[in-house]
Amino acid sequence: MTDFIDAMGQLMTSHGAAKVSFTIRGTKIIPGMFAKLKKVMRIKGRVFIKFDDDTLARAEVDAMYRPWPNQFVFPESMQNKTFLNASEQRMVFHECFHAILDMERVKGISMAEEETAAYIAQSIFSDNQFGDESSPGWKEYNRLLAKITADPSYDIAEDDDFKIIKDYVVTKKMGKKASWGTTEYVHDGI
Repeated sequence: MTDFIDAMGQLMTSHGAAKVSFTIRGTKIIPGMFAKLKKVMRIKGRVFIKFDDDTLARAEVDAMYRPWPNQFVFPESMQNKTFLNASEQRMVFHECFHAILDMERVKGISMAEEETAAYIAQSIFSDNQFGDESSPGWKEYNRLLAKITADPSYDIAEDDDFKIIKDYVVTKKMGKKASWGTTEYVHDGI
């Protein structure tokens, strides 16, 4: 387990993580938050990791972060990993974004907005960590990326491109109705 936590920690201080910087509903997402999560993950009893295919199948997801027990859930195939491939790194980074919002006790962001912001953070990470191989390449993503690159304090929540991406994430990536996710996740801190 320590090796897996080390592999996760390496992502939090990677070149890709250093490029993730934007604002959503007044919350500034900055690279220092990822480094802080790395430190918090090293404190025994603060963050838990579970490898459980059944839990993921029931939730109909590939991986997840659950804020109430401060728990990451990953596929069993990742349990003894000391090196994460590019796809696994993207997955872990996405879930770490959720953990950061929990760690910072963020309020006021709907579940749909949070999922979309996690995908955007994952895409920025991936673009900078691996090049363009997994960039969504959508014109809306590229326009939004240009705005937040020019001004990391730009709040993406009311941006028209963000709303289009959110509709895509909810209906296509998650397979939910467009009305899904209007409530907030409970971020009670790590």
